[in-house]
Amino acid sequence: MRLVQIMMTYRSHQDGTLPGQGEVFVAGSNLRGRHGRGAAKEAAARFGAEMGIGVGPTGNSYLIPTKDEHLAPLSIDQIRPYVADFLTYARLHPEKRFFLTRVGCVLVGNTNHDIASLFRGASSNCDFAEEWLPYLSHPARPPRTYAGIGSRRAPPDMLRHMTRIAIRLAKHGYCLRSGGADGADAAFEAGAEQREIFLPWRGFNNNPSPLIGPTDEAIAASAAVHPRWNALKEPARLLMGRNAHQVLGVDLRSPVDFVLCWTPDGCSSERERSGGTGGTGQAIALADRHGIPVFNLARPGALERLKERFFSATKE
Repeated sequence: MRLVQIMMTYRSHQDGTLPGQGEVFVAGSNLRGRHGRGAAKEAAARFGAEMGIGVGPTGNSYLIPTKDEHLAPLSIDQIRPYVADFLTYARLHPEKRFFLTRVGCVLVGNTNHDIASLFRGASSNCDFAEEWLPYLSHPARPPRTYAGIGSRRAPPDMLRHMTRIAIRLAKHGYCLRSGGADGADAAFEAGAEQREIFLPWRGFNNNPSPLIGPTDEAIAASAAVHPRWNALKEPARLLMGRNAHQVLGVDLRSPVDFVLCWTPDGCSSERERSGGTGGTGQAIALADRHGIPVFNLARPGALERLKERFFSATKE
């Protein structure tokens, strides 16, 4: 949809009415969440963007930072991961339609080519300004996925190994699913290009992912495999619930191809779960019950078995 048409879609908001069901206004923002100018001001005034929130979904808006906390412009490389998170969010919400302004071009001064190129492969529920259309490609096919997870206590050399593995998997077109925690989660995320980071609540570990909070269905799925669910407090239940999304996807019907993890005890199935497995055991149990292979890097030869099963016909 052309930019003029996008704004015409929202002309009724001048009278204070709300957007249509499932319509999302996408604007550039700053990490301070100060919406005082440009499209961000429109997002706050007309589409419910909350002050103090500068990243992700808010009201009937989605905000992509192009400036830092001090309102200084972010570089293209700094903007890139926020765009990647938006593309994931849009792909995982086909029931919504996203109307994008020229994020990062008007007030920040980037060229249409520099910013629009970051949105290549956007899903078909995204509408762009006419100026960006020459720089966009056809929608990308959904990527292959894996869950990259594990203990917060993974050794430093293992964390570096995880990042290297994530880089290689990204070259093979794999999208990471993880949970935004310190340790293994952060190591995998550092090497991933496409990612779905499921957070138990907004602001968890200062991760900007827009995939916030497990669904009721995910909570129920997690409760079914946890040995002492009734003893858990609400924060722990949210943490366990988001594990279901890591393994089974945002709709719980899109399982990963495999789970790649590290735990101190080398657990790779529900029956091997022990006190040393930690919270990762929840994801391992869910994977086991759904027939998803688990490769625990604490076990000798785990990476070789992964390569043999999934990459035997592909040269590294």
